[in-house]
Amino acid sequence: MSTDISDFKEKYKVDQIRLKAVSDFKAASNFSFSKDVRQFMYQFMATVGLELEAKFADFVSFDDKSFRLFGREKSEKSIDTKKELNIKDYDKKLKSALETGNLEDMPSRVRPIFDLYAFKLVCPEIKNPQSLISTVIVDILNDIKAKHPECALHVTSLLDLIETSYQPAIEFIDSEFYEEYPELKKKILLISQEQKSVYDIQNFLDNSNVDLEHITYSDYYSKIIECYQVLIELSYEESIDEYTRIAASALELREDFNRLVESGKSKELIHPDQYEEYDSKFQALLEHISRKKTNKLDLALGDLMVFDVLYTSRKVRELGVNVSKDPTRTKEKRKPNGYVANFYSLDMPNGLTSEIQLQSLYRYTYGESGPAAHNKMENGVKKRTLYPMPKEKREYKNWAEKQFKMLPKYFRYLGHGFVQVYNTLQNFRRYYDTESPEEVQTYVKYIAEHNIEQLDSDIMHFSLDDKPLLINETHETHAESEDSR
Repeated sequence: MSTDISDFKEKYKVDQIRLKAVSDFKAASNFSFSKDVRQFMYQFMATVGLELEAKFADFVSFDDKSFRLFGREKSEKSIDTKKELNIKDYDKKLKSALETGNLEDMPSRVRPIFDLYAFKLVCPEIKNPQSLISTVIVDILNDIKAKHPECALHVTSLLDLIETSYQPAIEFIDSEFYEEYPELKKKILLISQEQKSVYDIQNFLDNSNVDLEHITYSDYYSKIIECYQVLIELSYEESIDEYTRIAASALELREDFNRLVESGKSKELIHPDQYEEYDSKFQALLEHISRKKTNKLDLALGDLMVFDVLYTSRKVRELGVNVSKDPTRTKEKRKPNGYVANFYSLDMPNGLTSEIQLQSLYRYTYGESGPAAHNKMENGVKKRTLYPMPKEKREYKNWAEKQFKMLPKYFRYLGHGFVQVYNTLQNFRRYYDTESPEEVQTYVKYIAEHNIEQLDSDIMHFSLDDKPLLINETHETHAESEDSR
């Protein structure tokens, strides 16, 4: 269709449409960082933490930092970059609509930034997963009973059956009620599958004692290669770089062994001079397997617990928080470098959005300081830049403004309803420690010397009885707005 673009612009007042879309987009971002919104985000995180502690008291504790729950507010620099990208994307769609003259393709709004606030739950190894599954199923059934009183009798009989059964998950999956939560069946079956894998690996570890005084080079290298195979199995299929790195180490060992075969020494007993070296290498691999053995199961269980809280918690509902129904906002990250996380995208009052990310403790460490850390990503795309400290004291203010613009604002759940909001120095250390801890300490000292106010911190307390700190005035979420287009 041939269309004169300038006439098209004038006729449909495209300039005004674009100006309003951009203005609304920027206003929404500014509102997101008001004091009331920040307080609400702290309250939401505390509510999730309190519900996890209440529902899973036998499993979850934040006191020893094995479980970790924290949040972050996007940095000014990151927000500016994302704003620019989203507006450019809007302009691209607008230009295409103008060129084709197709009004149905005309974008009415700039895509929101869904993760201005984000939360993360880190899950360590959980003992007795079946008991945890039982807790979730009972929660789900009670939620169904509350929503559907007409099913109360049937649900009660199923709850009685589960209480006396050793297989509550099977009893639930075989009932019609799981259809209310179709994704739940997949989650439970995945946990069962990962449990079996952990059991098999633990058997491998229990039977991997090596008596170096009575073992040949051939048997020793076979054991080592088996260890590498197990580490590969514990990696995610999509984590190509991780797989390749482990496979390369295994190949190097095979080449070493082949040289022993060629020299005729492969069937000989290991020489005493090599005991320490060989034992150290073997124990390091066993320790790595032990740390990694539950990484898939831990994520699956953490996912199930958060699923339970988000879908059955009356307190979360009272806050006006719901899991987004927009499939484009649901993510399971499985990066080639080994970064692994699941995400729930959340709709909140007044069009606010956020997301909660789940990681196993192993994968969290892997992404903080291991091979998947930001500063090790290809081309330094997410490398965290430390600007050189100025020599003149009068230059500090300009330097600090530029440097602190890079910083996200972190807050974490301490347990029992307490939330700590990081001060600037804590934010600085948290953000940059993965680069160079020694250099970061120098910067921290420099900042403290120039502005002691950066040490101000805040700890607040929330309870499940607190009233929501935000009232939904617009009654419209981003997801609903997107669906109405």
